[in-house]
Amino acid sequence: MVTVNGQVMQMDYPSQSSNGLLKLGEFENEHVNVRVTLKKGITGCRSYGVFGLHHNVLEKALEQVQTAGLTDSDGKLSGSVNAKAGQKCVLQIPYQEGLKIKVNGKAVSYDKVFGDLVSFDLQEGENTITVTSVPNGFYAGLALTIAGIALTAGYFFIRKKLKFGETMEAAALVAVIGAGAIVMIVVYVAPCILNIYS
Repeated sequence: MVTVNGQVMQMDYPSQSSNGLLKLGEFENEHVNVRVTLKKGITGCRSYGVFGLHHNVLEKALEQVQTAGLTDSDGKLSGSVNAKAGQKCVLQIPYQEGLKIKVNGKAVSYDKVFGDLVSFDLQEGENTITVTSVPNGFYAGLALTIAGIALTAGYFFIRKKLKFGETMEAAALVAVIGAGAIVMIVVYVAPCILNIYS
């Protein structure tokens, strides 16, 4: 629980929704008493900080911010911005490998900033920006799906062309079901498990 001058600001702290960040209020030239009581069993919190912002400084900074006005169409972000030499663009999307960012038609590298956002250099003048992404494991999943379809089609083709005994047909059926199970595990189950534990 977090209280400010005896008034409860948040009951469950820290929580996933607040990510540990709370607005405590607006104060000017006064003593403020902040009290933090952690949930029972939470022992991993090591440091706390309280900081203030001067509204006039923040408003001036926000007046100087430019936006690229990115729009989403067919899974691609695109937009344009006019920049001075040395300026960077920060995208409010989570950093991930596999992003393809182009500025004026040329691929650019990008960095992780502010914890988990994406930043890249802009050129002086007008910048046309496009951002696309291919999820990790997409191509491996596509290859395994195609292989599974090919194996299934091959099984039915061979089954119709060749006459097997019941034993051979049962063995082939087990092989196809096994291959399908492997594809399901590799394509769907394993990425979920890896995503949870990474």
